[in-house]
Amino acid sequence: MGRTRSFPFGRLTAQILALALIAAAVLAGPRLAEGYGDLQWVRFHVRLMSAPRGADHARRAGHAAARVVDLVAPLPWAREAAGLALDAAQSLSAKNAVSAAAVYAEVRGALDRASSSPVRGFGIEDVVARARTLDDGARVKAAGTVP
Repeated sequence: MGRTRSFPFGRLTAQILALALIAAAVLAGPRLAEGYGDLQWVRFHVRLMSAPRGADHARRAGHAAARVVDLVAPLPWAREAAGLALDAAQSLSAKNAVSAAAVYAEVRGALDRASSSPVRGFGIEDVVARARTLDDGARVKAAGTVP
């Protein structure tokens, strides 16, 4: 004759936890889907960089990358999107320095916003430093001075 104990708060705690997980999925789901979709746009525009309107594709990749960083910054997608956009702009900088500088500035702005938070900035320190270096270099070059 074993005694079984009933814990009335166990079921309530499980229900609260389940509701919290459902609420988190409902609130974060659209943001994650939008961030992943924007990552796909970054990949698409980077692939079209060799097309006749490569500068336009670079700017669009930079804009989409900034949105990915703003939406899902602690996730690896943010790091990947920013890296792809910076690589694309760097490859374009010899042909079209103005478009490359615009990409650097937009991606850097998003990365700076993300890195100002200890949670959102986790794991993106090196890409933030790279964006700052590229953006500062483009600004110096645009000003006509050599460091």
